[in-house]
Amino acid sequence: MEVFSCAVGTYGFECKETCGNCRNVSRCLKTNGKCLGGCKDGFQGFLCKSPCSTGSYGVDCKEKCGNCLDVYKCSYSNGTCLTGCVAGYHGNLCKTPCTLGSYGLECRGTCGNCRMCSNTNGSCLTACDVGYFGEMCKTPCRHGFFGKNCSHTCIKTCNGCNNVNGLCDSGCLLGWKGYFCSELYGCSPKGYFGSNCSIPCPDVNCQECHMESGICNVCKQGYKGQRCETDIINNIKFYSLLGAFCLCLTVIGILIGYNIMIRKRQLTQHQPYDHQESCDVNLPDVSRDYVNCEELREMQIYDTVQ
Repeated sequence: MEVFSCAVGTYGFECKETCGNCRNVSRCLKTNGKCLGGCKDGFQGFLCKSPCSTGSYGVDCKEKCGNCLDVYKCSYSNGTCLTGCVAGYHGNLCKTPCTLGSYGLECRGTCGNCRMCSNTNGSCLTACDVGYFGEMCKTPCRHGFFGKNCSHTCIKTCNGCNNVNGLCDSGCLLGWKGYFCSELYGCSPKGYFGSNCSIPCPDVNCQECHMESGICNVCKQGYKGQRCETDIINNIKFYSLLGAFCLCLTVIGILIGYNIMIRKRQLTQHQPYDHQESCDVNLPDVSRDYVNCEELREMQIYDTVQ
């Protein structure tokens, strides 16, 4: 009796069945088609005819697909993402995050002004660098502000300033100069203002006024005030005279008080208490010139004798 063997890759009754995706097709059982050496990458099952389930690939479908844009387009055999990666990943398998400083689809986006950002959407995971703000730290400080968190105000004489260090690199307002626009300059000769320095400063006693606004910056000698309206010399003279006058009044008052006190003390010392009642209340006013009542009485006796 002649026995026939199925050709390689076939099995079953009259060898009509085709072996599955056996790793070694020569080891496909001729009777039932079982792959004795296991399945090719990307297939599974007894006959190795079932592809890996969605999201898996490789030997015995033990590998997990990466961050594919379409997980259904992950190659069963090697895990290649056939339609590309989701934002934040790159490479054939889409398992590699974007390198530091990049983000987004195919990692084409560039992180903003921060040390670290999300590899998917670029939002900053650390604080913004000096001079920037916003979720992605790509927005420079608004006009007139600078520094960390844009919390510092530019010098008012700047025509805007550097968003990082506050330098007036956009120029100064009219009438100011310097890195920080802190140096005042005006028209020459002084005492005028305007774009062509042809308008006299509005305040009479102003020596130098702002080149644009005409507001007085330096008063003439002897004057002060916002509009140089205060005469310093006359004020000094007036207050000096007033002070001297007040001092004189004080000294005079002290002298008068001291003199009154001395006279009262002298009168008290020359008036004994036992003779006070014998004094004649009707004596003439000349008693002011005598020290006590006895002298007055002696004077009356003397007048009588005469």
